[in-house]
Amino acid sequence: TSPEFAPLEQIENVDIFSGQDNPLRMSRVYRVSWICDYDMAWFPFDTQLCSMEFRAEGTSAINIEIVMDSLEYLGPEDLTQYFIRRSNMTFRESDEAVVVEMTLGRRLLGTILTIYLPTLLMVFVSQATNYFKAFFFEAIV
Repeated sequence: TSPEFAPLEQIENVDIFSGQDNPLRMSRVYRVSWICDYDMAWFPFDTQLCSMEFRAEGTSAINIEIVMDSLEYLGPEDLTQYFIRRSNMTFRESDEAVVVEMTLGRRLLGTILTIYLPTLLMVFVSQATNYFKAFFFEAIV
């Protein structure tokens, strides 16, 4: 059998608060993993902008107000291909969402040393062979 409850009018020593003077606050720390879609049009000089959006959806959006507090990136700043150039958090009024943007930049020195320098050396050596006499390339096997 289920318990029976008495109506509030019959219970003594009860104070009912409207909630207007004592709002309920709850905070939560988010730990988020996300996937970013890269735009490789300017490779290797590209800068990527990755964003995350936090908003209350559905019926809970009526009772929840998302308030922006602080952003702290705890991961490494040097990633495999990129580095964290900037992180920014803003509040978008139109749909009451907190938007976190991470700007990723690419290290150019590695690209220059592994792509451009070897390519330029190969072009230089192949162009230099045009100025050698043919007898330099005679081989007896």
